[in-house]
Amino acid sequence: MKREITRPKKAIPLFRRKEFEWQPVKLSKATSTICRALSDPIRATIFELLDEGPVRQIDLAKLVNEATGRRYDVASIIHHLDFLKRAGLIAYKEFPGGRTKIKMIYRAADVEVRVRKRPKPAILLGALRRDWREWLRGLKEK
Repeated sequence: MKREITRPKKAIPLFRRKEFEWQPVKLSKATSTICRALSDPIRATIFELLDEGPVRQIDLAKLVNEATGRRYDVASIIHHLDFLKRAGLIAYKEFPGGRTKIKMIYRAADVEVRVRKRPKPAILLGALRRDWREWLRGLKEK
């Protein structure tokens, strides 16, 4: 299911300028799930720590505790790992290891985000003032 954001039908003159026009953005369910998964600081930390390579689940909990300076229990880390797995960002591989299985966690996907610079507020205000002056002049002439 794709959602599309389009520019409003009635916009103030500032947004009629080409450099300030709204651009359509297509968001898929996968994109919104990935953004939601990485919006939590703990999940973002886990995802960054997995950049170095596969890690055992128990070792990952220790690494997160060291990286954040807070103590998170294993159950909390498992919850965040499941969230990342549902988003398709990480995967597990289990190995037999004595009485228990050793669960190795690794990145299943890389995420690339492109950011567009916004105009500075002073530029926006200047353009807005110019538009309002033109609009007021138009009213005076009538």
